[in-house]
Amino acid sequence: MKRSQRMSKLVELEQVDEKSAVSQLGLSRAHLEQQQVALKALLEYRKEYADQLSVQGQTGVEATRLNDYAKFITQLDDAIELQKHQLADAERAVIDKQKIWQGHYQRVESLSKVVQQNLNQENSIDRKKVERQLDDRAGTLSGNTVKPG
Repeated sequence: MKRSQRMSKLVELEQVDEKSAVSQLGLSRAHLEQQQVALKALLEYRKEYADQLSVQGQTGVEATRLNDYAKFITQLDDAIELQKHQLADAERAVIDKQKIWQGHYQRVESLSKVVQQNLNQENSIDRKKVERQLDDRAGTLSGNTVKPG
């Protein structure tokens, strides 16, 4: 087995790893999008409740009811902070998965270049070998037909 063929097997193995890394990156990006949507929903929900609290405060409502609104908004604020942390974790995961994929991609590219260089070198050697064989045959043929005088 020629060197280029052996190296091609390494490229194939690395391509499998790269494909897996791309898949993991895609999953991480989808998770990130889910976290972004969840944060947006919480922020919108909080705004709605804050607006309701403001309206209720202006129209006159019982203190216990206002207190319940305030407690709920505080709980929403806690949920929003937690969601921001989850979003940050998801962003870091995407960055990490992207670095992993880029490493595999670069290895595939590098190994592919080495394979191509090996192929070029092997083809050159094969061409020279064929040329030598043709020259040897031509020399043998011309040696048989032309005898020195």
